[in-house]
Amino acid sequence: MTKIGLTRPSARRKEPTPDEQTQLLLDYGVAAERVHQSVEAVLTEMLLALDGETALDEEIEIVVSSLARLGPKIRDLLQKLDAINFGEAKLTVLGPEYQSQSIQEWRITVRNIADMFLEDIAEKKSDAAAAARGRGVPIGPTPKLSQADVDWIWERREADGWGPDRIVNGLKRDRNIAVGKRTVMRVLGLIKGASPYVPRDNHKYLKRDAERRG
Repeated sequence: MTKIGLTRPSARRKEPTPDEQTQLLLDYGVAAERVHQSVEAVLTEMLLALDGETALDEEIEIVVSSLARLGPKIRDLLQKLDAINFGEAKLTVLGPEYQSQSIQEWRITVRNIADMFLEDIAEKKSDAAAAARGRGVPIGPTPKLSQADVDWIWERREADGWGPDRIVNGLKRDRNIAVGKRTVMRVLGLIKGASPYVPRDNHKYLKRDAERRG
């Protein structure tokens, strides 16, 4: 079996340097001339094998020290190998846990892991939203009306007897604020079953930004 190595850049502390990765690959049995830093170089050597232009063995094993910081490269490699009918080639990961599978098996594994993470993310977002609603925390788009605007609406309603339509027109004319009739009705509590209107002054995102700014 011919072994071809692929190394990755190292920009974080405690990560093996390219030289250290190369040594791990050499210790595993990869020939020094077959250790590459790019997917393109790996593919070039494999395509030469497919064309019979080199003395490579029939079975090919691609070896990496780990998958850390190799995500885009591995996805690209799996797609290209599948496209050139190298699905039976092996991809071996040396650490942190040794794993060796065919390219076809890796593609299935990656797809299943992606589905699992997407489902996990969606579930966490749903749980976070439910917890926020349970605490009475307003979520969603930032409201257009401030507390001063809400006070103005109630003053027009109680002191002047204005209806929702007139308030909508008055907001646009006197305060340069364009909102719909439904928003005004929600402020006044005229929509049955609707939650109370929360002015943007009390909106969680704006309050959080204000706290960060001090």
